[in-house]
Amino acid sequence: MEFTLRDIWQKPDTLLTLIGIEPAEKVAEIGAGEGYFSVKLAEQVGPDGKLLALDIDPERLNVLRLLKRYGQFEQIEIVENKPKQLDLKAASLDKVVMVNTYHEIEDFEAILKQCFEALKPGGSIYIIDSYDTKLDNDKASRKKLFKKHSIRPVMVASDLEAAGFSVKNQLDKYTKQPEKIEWFYIAASKE
Repeated sequence: MEFTLRDIWQKPDTLLTLIGIEPAEKVAEIGAGEGYFSVKLAEQVGPDGKLLALDIDPERLNVLRLLKRYGQFEQIEIVENKPKQLDLKAASLDKVVMVNTYHEIEDFEAILKQCFEALKPGGSIYIIDSYDTKLDNDKASRKKLFKKHSIRPVMVASDLEAAGFSVKNQLDKYTKQPEKIEWFYIAASKE
């Protein structure tokens, strides 16, 4: 049911078009959870590609394990990571994707550094996340936003640039979820 509702408001087909995954690419999804977006990414990389689905919650990853087994997604590699350590190999990835995850990351500098190092030259990172329009987003601190599971797009873009990425595309109002929660999309590359 939740997956069907997300299909309506999150517009995953549009996101996949924006991300532009090619067959046989190696992609990491940080914060894969139960696999809603993982399955869609795995279909895009195809049987010759690889999707590393990372999450810190073993119970949520168990749901993804079932999806992998019954959907026969051999290209999905499930990785239980630690909050500050992604265990990604240097220059091994074409793309990194985070959907509804960045606002949960306390040590964002360390995670972005690891993503930067894991990407091949010319590789890209895509962050799709939410911010609550009921909050005073121009003045709210990161700590306050973190408690409310929200983050401002300008903060994310600034974090990416500080980590060495070059922001290539940004949609501050990509889509809207019920209850005044806006979703944004930011694409940045490793030059």
